[in-house]
Amino acid sequence: MAGFNPVADLKPFKSMWKIRVKIIAFGNSLLLLVV
Repeated sequence: MAGFNPVADLKPFKSMWKIRVKIIAFGNSLLLLVV
């Protein structure tokens, strides 16, 4: 059980998700500026 750590496995996925959300939000704000 020592090698099983779901939190550590989820950390890179969570950071990737945050970056993706930031990129999407940034793209939406750019679209609003253009329009």
